[in-house]
Amino acid sequence: MLLVMRGKIIFLGLFLLLACPGQTLAGSAATQQVQFVASIPPLAAILREVTGDRAQVTTLLPPGASPHTFQPKPSQAKLLEKALAFFLAGPNLDKEWAGRLQARRQIEMVLLLPEEFRLSAQDDHHHDKSGHGESGLDSHFWTDPLAVRAMLPELIRQLAELDPAGRELYHANGLRFSAELTALDQELTRLFQPVKTQPFFLFHPSFQYLFKRYQLRLAGLIEPFPGREPSPKFLRELTDRIKSTGATAVFSEVELPPRPAEVLAEAAGVRLFQLDPLGGTPSLYRYDELIRHNAEVLVKVTP
Repeated sequence: MLLVMRGKIIFLGLFLLLACPGQTLAGSAATQQVQFVASIPPLAAILREVTGDRAQVTTLLPPGASPHTFQPKPSQAKLLEKALAFFLAGPNLDKEWAGRLQARRQIEMVLLLPEEFRLSAQDDHHHDKSGHGESGLDSHFWTDPLAVRAMLPELIRQLAELDPAGRELYHANGLRFSAELTALDQELTRLFQPVKTQPFFLFHPSFQYLFKRYQLRLAGLIEPFPGREPSPKFLRELTDRIKSTGATAVFSEVELPPRPAEVLAEAAGVRLFQLDPLGGTPSLYRYDELIRHNAEVLVKVTP
């Protein structure tokens, strides 16, 4: 009789375990993963380097979309309910829509930079010629690996404050990532050396941090204001400037309409290449992949 009763108890235990999969070991492990949300892919890529497997980092902006005009869906906004924090880039980029979303905590990543690394949105290297009059900070900081490295101590401090149990992991991952950023900077310094005197004509001022870091020459912008297409008069003037500088290429961006850049390249008789400042695609998922890709595209100005 005792053996029969024990058998029934064991059977009942197995039945309850199978009937309640949320109580399995796998289910318990899944609940330990903390949640963070990033507005755009580059921020998510940086966060993943520091958080590793401890956190699930979700991105709101899909690949190929513009962060200047994006409007999140209600289902995306609901992701913030479970997240410990929502990370956005900052002014003149995603703050207009991301800043309105409700989250437990919002963190503007450009403000994590030491002040000496922050650049003004007006410092586009040719101020009055572009008509670029936005005020405030340029939030495209991630295009400079050393700016990202300088930001890491404050980022790690805030992550550890949000998730104290992950403190040691965040510090260890931060040290590794910092060393990788130093090596990436050295790699880019060598890569850009042959093109330092070349004039660059970009679609939009998305790479100001990178250009300042590696002393590249930004000679003109096709669309100084996102979403405002250049006038025919402006394109004619820019065509003349491209010809007078001896530039060999112009650069469009994945997230912005290609037609103005195509017209300009054809009129000036130069090559057209495409940059992707945001990434997020399978081939540009990691931070180093994104930065290397754009650097390799930029050096194609070499005749």
